[in-house]
Amino acid sequence: MTALFRRARVLIVDDDLGFGTIASLWFRHAEFQVQFHLGSEGCLEAIERTGADVVIVDYDMPGLDGCAVIRAARAQDVGSGRRASKFVLVSAHELPTLEGLAATAGADASLSKLDGGQALVELVRSLVGAAPTSPVDD
Repeated sequence: MTALFRRARVLIVDDDLGFGTIASLWFRHAEFQVQFHLGSEGCLEAIERTGADVVIVDYDMPGLDGCAVIRAARAQDVGSGRRASKFVLVSAHELPTLEGLAATAGADASLSKLDGGQALVELVRSLVGAAPTSPVDD
């Protein structure tokens, strides 16, 4: 049987349209499937609907902040029987506590947006495997 490959799926949840747009371009260029969800409203449904391999969540959003989004998504995963997404908490602010906040919320990683697109793409690659693709059985 031949193995088919699919591009890893990334969902970006952020209230900054500019960041969401440019980050989407970074991931498309790196051959990921990417979707952008603007803001926290409805993002839990988007996480469930997309079945993303990795969800990148902004820390500082109106409504639910990134930590609350991750905790709620993790709670939805419990008992659902579906594969849990990996989560990356990001922030445009230099927060010395970002890594601790991410760990407490249940994120798999954290990164400052100031580290740039290449750093974010490489971090996501490390979460899904060495290459931006993952095997799918046909």
